[in-house]
Amino acid sequence: MARRSPATRRAQSRSIFGVRPEPKPRETAGSYLSRLAFLHGRLIPDMKTETGIDVRQIDLGSEAAIRTMAGMCGMGHGSLARWSPRRDHTGGWLLHGQEMGAGQIERTFFRFCPACIAADIEAGGRTGPYMRAEWTVSALRTCSEHGLVLTTASPEREFFAPYDFARTVLAMVPEMGRLSAEAERPRSSPLEAYLTDRLLSGTKKKSWLDDLSFHAAADLSEVFGAVALHGKKVRVTKLTPVQRVEAGAAGYAVLAEGHAGIRRFLIRLIRETQNGKGVWGPQLAIGRINDFLDARKCDPGYAPAVEYIRGVVVDEVPLEPDVEVLGQPVGTRRVWNLRSLAREVGTTVPLLKKILVRNRYMSAKADFRASRSMVDTDKVRALVATLDDEILTLPGVMERTGLTRRHIEAIVQAGGFVSVTAAGKVYNAQHRFTAKNVDGTMETLLGGEVVDKIPSGMSTLADARHAAICTFSEVLKLVLEGGLSWIGYLQGAEGLDAILVPTAEVTMLTTREKAPGLTRIGVQRRTGLTQKPVQMLFERQIFDLHVVRNPVKRSEEVAASEESVDRFMHEHIALHALAKHHGVHFRRMKAIMEAAGIPPVFDPVEFHATFYPRQLAEGLDLNAIDPEDVVLTRRTRAESLEHQSEIRNAKARLATEVLRDAKGQRSAVPAEPDEEPARRWTRLGRSRRIKGEISRRRVPSRRWTAERVS
Repeated sequence: MARRSPATRRAQSRSIFGVRPEPKPRETAGSYLSRLAFLHGRLIPDMKTETGIDVRQIDLGSEAAIRTMAGMCGMGHGSLARWSPRRDHTGGWLLHGQEMGAGQIERTFFRFCPACIAADIEAGGRTGPYMRAEWTVSALRTCSEHGLVLTTASPEREFFAPYDFARTVLAMVPEMGRLSAEAERPRSSPLEAYLTDRLLSGTKKKSWLDDLSFHAAADLSEVFGAVALHGKKVRVTKLTPVQRVEAGAAGYAVLAEGHAGIRRFLIRLIRETQNGKGVWGPQLAIGRINDFLDARKCDPGYAPAVEYIRGVVVDEVPLEPDVEVLGQPVGTRRVWNLRSLAREVGTTVPLLKKILVRNRYMSAKADFRASRSMVDTDKVRALVATLDDEILTLPGVMERTGLTRRHIEAIVQAGGFVSVTAAGKVYNAQHRFTAKNVDGTMETLLGGEVVDKIPSGMSTLADARHAAICTFSEVLKLVLEGGLSWIGYLQGAEGLDAILVPTAEVTMLTTREKAPGLTRIGVQRRTGLTQKPVQMLFERQIFDLHVVRNPVKRSEEVAASEESVDRFMHEHIALHALAKHHGVHFRRMKAIMEAAGIPPVFDPVEFHATFYPRQLAEGLDLNAIDPEDVVLTRRTRAESLEHQSEIRNAKARLATEVLRDAKGQRSAVPAEPDEEPARRWTRLGRSRRIKGEISRRRVPSRRWTAERVS
């Protein structure tokens, strides 16, 4: 490159204007051109014809045109070029290194702060007011210095020329005081603070918004905030400047959290539509956010937001694989609704609902709507594979296998037939089985060696069960699990009667040791007490209780340790046993104990028996008691009725409650919300006066009835 001579450099740096204004901080080139033209009494279009300044290129932020104008003024162009919006090759705008998109720069009108203009006039006269670069950005709606909402001005403008900022503002100088007083002062917005700092200093605050371009971060924050404050159908362009400032602050609070905040906000929007109407798609799910991003899905500045928000919608909304979300089809389904899942597995929605609830895939308290109830695909994938077959009811299984209802229930208890509705734990519920499961189980049961007669040492399932004193389902479980060395099939027999098993082996595998401890009946035999006192001693946990399994019925029951029963009998004695020990009538014995001042250990009414300390009671010298102090009284009829009423009110608790206390489940494990409520079985008896207690309704014909326990 040829070197320029000193004379050439002096000629190029020589100003052609006799006087020029000084550039101000963050002033745009269009603002400086307006002040320069006003200072020389010219209009902006005249500057092109008289001085050769290309005002059109100044308006577009061309660095070459700004350099030419600065050279004519005898100054550097760096500051003006840096703070002037510049059009790039894509049609968007750049300002101080930030991408502004196509609509973030205001060009047909401008906004200003009346307080700032008044301060400029006071400091520099009529040529003092100038346009700050941040006023050209539409997302910045308030003055960072005074906190006022920027006032809008609509200047007259000729084609291909920038608006004349200086002449327009000077015409409004008499109104600046009124405009400052009338300007709204909204609450400070963290979004505008973030955008201003990002624009002026170029620094980022390690926020998720840093991954978006400047215009994407500004516009998306306003849309999110508008939806949060005004609903999913809000029209952002209809909001006032103050409402848009508030919306930007609310949206920034969501987006600044990153993926966690965005997902939480979108899921809340999606949940709000579960009870709505219409086709459930992206637009209905997230509202105006979907419309906004769908129109900008090709803008690279929005790419991180489009990608993540699309993933959240696909993960949370049950969409068909061919539905497009923000420009791309769903593809592999990630979530189902009841209707689509029922159609996929070939069953009905009510049956599928029961299956999902009883298998803990959905809550029974959920609002079931065929098109809005969502199911996670990953969780039900195994269930879908199971249900992808013919589903049989219990009568269907009976017809398919020829088995009786009782035999089918035994196979279910043994784990052979798996109920997809999990109906075994629900009162009066119906089973559903898959054909594959039924056929596979029957093939296992009837797949033994075929024989013409029963070999020695073998027996049918029923005979083996009686010989081993076990349940029918336990023998079936041994057959299904392959726990027996040999299984036969008796030719000519039907159903499960054809299965042969080794009797001795079944007996050995099902033999159980005697359960440790004493049940209530055992305690009655050991102590000589009646049923009610023993039951109350169990309920008050006077003994050391634990849970054992009945060796025959295989049901759980509460037992007391023998040591605790012996210890109780060593420390206490009942009234009748004490009377027999001293050889007196039990009523006289009770009066003697009262005269001796020895009270019962437990409440006689509550425990249905009277207990005394054994050592003190047996060692009592009856001859030392004054006979006059021993008073035998007889209850009146009213006292007898009151005593009987007290005894009736001292009711025993349910056996299930005693069992829970022994297990320690009442305080440790809360009851499942979907668990079938317990039932108290009450005997109606022969008396028909029960009609009055049930509002004269028909008394059930059965002798026993079940009442739900509240």
